[in-house]
Amino acid sequence: MATITGNATHQAALLGVMASGNAGPLTMDQLDAVLPIGRKKIATAAGRLILRGFVERAETGVYALTLTGRKALAEGVSLKSGPHRGKRKHPVYRDTLTQRAWTAMRLQPRFSLGDIITLAANDQDGQPEKALQRFVHRLKSTGYLVELPARRRGSTRTSNGFKVFRLVRDTGEHALRWIDRQRSMKDWNTREIFPVRTGRARHDREVLPATRRGGA
Repeated sequence: MATITGNATHQAALLGVMASGNAGPLTMDQLDAVLPIGRKKIATAAGRLILRGFVERAETGVYALTLTGRKALAEGVSLKSGPHRGKRKHPVYRDTLTQRAWTAMRLQPRFSLGDIITLAANDQDGQPEKALQRFVHRLKSTGYLVELPARRRGSTRTSNGFKVFRLVRDTGEHALRWIDRQRSMKDWNTREIFPVRTGRARHDREVLPATRRGGA
């Protein structure tokens, strides 16, 4: 499981979990089960998000995303640990499908495409499977993901199983972004640009949980 460090990263990870799907208020136990940063750091990140008006404390140990928080994520909000003294502009954290997918990948030791769709997609994402197929293909092409040799067992007797991936290059909280004119991916954490090999992304079709069928 990826190690997540830094106050801003903790806040981004917490927002990603709270904004995924149609999650309502979440308890500390629920957050602790999916965030590998410990209860104390979760509480600290939640406290700072409360001060910013993005999260509210529904009751002791129970947190919920506010309307202000949802609006800020939709419009883009910069999460910083402290004053920025350099001249470079940092990318804005946006509540996009690929950003939520990247955050989910950082929290999972291994995952299939279906896992990431379930964790990251919501009802406003349109066709998340196609978008995340492209995202996974581009991350794999640029060396951020590797495909593991063992597949996950399929749900039918004739299935060859589902591809399983691991994030091997975790450079920070910001998801890589596609630059169409350069046919490249830009890592906003390191400011590096990586060309993507041509070729279409190919994935085994995975049967998603019933809660995702008929939705986005």
